[in-house]
Amino acid sequence: MQKTMFPDMPEAPKPEDVQPGTRWRHHSGKCYRVLMLTNEHSQQEDKFPLTAVYMDEQQRTWSRPVGKFIRKFTPISG
Repeated sequence: MQKTMFPDMPEAPKPEDVQPGTRWRHHSGKCYRVLMLTNEHSQQEDKFPLTAVYMDEQQRTWSRPVGKFIRKFTPISG
């Protein structure tokens, strides 16, 4: 593991961390659970990027490309 200048800061999430069933906290503080990933087999990633489909505590569903998802969310352990 590479050492960072800020050892107390958690490592930034990676796209492979986004998996069905994982829980995440949005920068607004709300919690979400990833339901599925879409476009996993797309051969045109620029048009159809890997996308996380996720649900909030009120059972509303949302989707966001994984690259953007990991910039706005942090994983919840446990």
